Amino acid sequence: MGALSDQVEHQMQNPLTPGHGIFPQVHVLESVIVTWARQIKNVIKSDSEAPLKISGNHPGPLVELDFWTARAANLNSIFDQLSGEKVQKVVAVLEVAQSSYYPAFQRMFKDVVQARRQANDNVKFLRPLRNYFDRLNLSDEFAELVQLFKPIMHTLLLIWKHSKYYKTAGSFVVLIREICNDLIMQACKYVPGDEIMGMEAQEAVDKLRMTLKVLGTFKSYFFDYKVWLNIALLKTASSDVGRQQYGELMLAVSYVGDRDVPPKTALATPGASRTVLCLPAWTPFWSGATMCWT
Repeated sequence: MGALSDQVEHQMQNPLTPGHGIFPQVHVLESVIVTWARQIKNVIKSDSEAPLKISGNHPGPLVELDFWTARAANLNSIFDQLSGEKVQKVVAVLEVAQSSYYPAFQRMFKDVVQARRQANDNVKFLRPLRNYFDRLNLSDEFAELVQLFKPIMHTLLLIWKHSKYYKTAGSFVVLIREICNDLIMQACKYVPGDEIMGMEAQEAVDKLRMTLKVLGTFKSYFFDYKVWLNIALLKTASSDVGRQQYGELMLAVSYVGDRDVPPKTALATPGASRTVLCLPAWTPFWSGATMCWT
């Protein structure tokens, strides 16, 4: 998005037309406000969940971090421009002329301030996860991924407890689904669907067991931290805020799996604790899998 102030620089160099006052210029400035509003609305309404809605796309959690970093940068730039001298001259002209677009600009500015505050806060709280997510995405040692699960879950717990804006069911659903996408991607690399039938039987069994062990460990950490947070929220459940946070947590946990997936086939480990990888029925083994737990 280009600099907003550049769009009216020519007008503001000579804001008054000799002999006609400022009012003939108002309609020009109002048209600029409409253009700004359209551009700013596109930035504000952008959704971090959008990559997950693209068919065949399986974004990892780094996409979520990059989204908020880019959103914060865009909104900081917009805020600086709206607060700048040139744009404030435009606003002053509209106020003096009692333009109907002046209140609209004020509402738009408030929306930018709120969205900017949210984006910057989310970037601050998500930043500690980047190192873990880089390793989760790039590691060539599948068995060593288990070392990342506890710090990831602990950081998510701290985000839920202390962030102002990110502790919503929607935000955590997106992030956890993307973490699962990277885990599935790593499992695909470790047990390639087009190679497993050509492996020695014992090698294939060992790889499958390791895969289920790694994913089962992630499942265990997830539910361990769920219980700890559940206990913490129950202590404050007597307050409206506590009840709301508890409800948000339960909603997020209930939506960990893919909410809109086709019929599935399942691969499960025997025993009391089951880790189930839900696979779209028409795809090859591991390909495009969606993790869910029962």
